Amino acid sequence: MLYDILYAQVDKIQKCSIIIVYCLKEDSFMLAKIWKKLLMFILIIACLFNVITKLVKNMSLEDELLSSAQYIQNQQDAGILKNK
Repeated sequence: MLYDILYAQVDKIQKCSIIIVYCLKEDSFMLAKIWKKLLMFILIIACLFNVITKLVKNMSLEDELLSSAQYIQNQQDAGILKNK
């Protein structure tokens, strides 16, 4: 008799623990989905910020050519590059 009562109680506890574990797994799955969406949103914002910054701060072709010519001249003056 006592064994049957204890067995029934253990069975109830096991069923409750299975339900609790299932709920926790489902909650963690939902939490993972929320984090994934949040991090994807942050990544998209960072990429857009990077692209917009490059578009706003791009140099003109003339400035690029002048800075390249100055770099080559400095390298030749230092003797690193040889005139061909």
